[in-house]
Amino acid sequence: IGDYAFENCTGLISITIPKGVTSIGNYVFSYCTSLESIILQEGLTTTSKGLFTNCESLISITIPEGITSIGESTFYNCISLTSVILPESLKSIGNNAFVNCTSLKNINIPNGVTSIGIYAFYNCTSLTNIIIPKEVTYIGNLAFHLNDNLVIYVEATSPQSGWSSDWNSSYRPVYYGVKEVLEYNDMQYLIIDGNITITRYIGNKITLEIPSKIGEYNVTRIGAYAFYNSTSLGSITIPESVTHIEGYAFKDCYCVIYTEVTSLPSGWDWNGSNLSIYFGVKEVLEYNGMQYLIKYGTVTITRYIGNQTTLEVPSMIGEYNVTRIGTYAFYNCANLEKIIIPKSVTYIEGYAFKDCFNIVIYAEVDSRPSGWSLNWNVDNRPVIWGSK
Repeated sequence: IGDYAFENCTGLISITIPKGVTSIGNYVFSYCTSLESIILQEGLTTTSKGLFTNCESLISITIPEGITSIGESTFYNCISLTSVILPESLKSIGNNAFVNCTSLKNINIPNGVTSIGIYAFYNCTSLTNIIIPKEVTYIGNLAFHLNDNLVIYVEATSPQSGWSSDWNSSYRPVYYGVKEVLEYNDMQYLIIDGNITITRYIGNKITLEIPSKIGEYNVTRIGAYAFYNSTSLGSITIPESVTHIEGYAFKDCYCVIYTEVTSLPSGWDWNGSNLSIYFGVKEVLEYNGMQYLIKYGTVTITRYIGNQTTLEVPSMIGEYNVTRIGTYAFYNCANLEKIIIPKSVTYIEGYAFKDCFNIVIYAEVDSRPSGWSLNWNVDNRPVIWGSK
């Protein structure tokens, strides 16, 4: 099939390349913007330069056995590509091969690969983790640049001499000497020096409890960027076994943290985190989708994890008065359209309703009490005062 043979065929949705084809030219399917699926047969040895450039609708592809090289810019700007299965025969991934594949969440690099080109995975913003086999002796400049969600596992015990000094130009977390990446409850982890390090969260739960042990091993550390941008998480419970939390572990994760420890351990680094933290928590209670704690004989609403459109905060839960709404308690509750706050609530902390862009707030009090932070309603959502 010659160069540019199907270029700009914008109505092409799917195609099967027959088994007898042994060569495909450069940019053959470039700008086939409606192409969703393609079947390649065995017999090819390489994907040519720019083969699927700007195939913006391509979702998934299996590269057949026998192909040894992913050519330069093969999947450039394939923004809908979520899955690529690479063959065991593969030896090299070319320059710019997956640039701007912003939907690609994971990819398995076969053990036979020895070379990863310049900009190979540039701006693959959904890529959460990748394992680099020990056979890889060359990685080009900026190979993983702008992949802010990425955690990198390397089978080798240190960077190889053929790896560019800028191979990890975005300074993503790297774990060397990795023989196996384990997983528990959507948390990737490694066993290091006889203890467990949580390295990356890849789930979409609303609440998560980190265990104190997995199997026979204590969970003692949460790695850098482990929960980065985990926006689905409303709350996380951290056991007292965790003695170290590395920088930016919860960056851009506007969750509420509950922990058994009574004060901030010296080994916990909260740099770059946006967190509401509750110490000394033995039990997180729940009422009508609202997580709460009993502190000093009254109720603090700590996090809303429900999906109602209308919510009435009660003045009492059981025998306890509801007096406080915590920081980020209703953060990003997109479904909430109406909330009623009783007079009993004398404190609302900052950013309690941040990014609740559909909400109207009904308050029983006639004006803002002194205990309500100046930033309690930081997005200036409508407030109906004196609502009965």
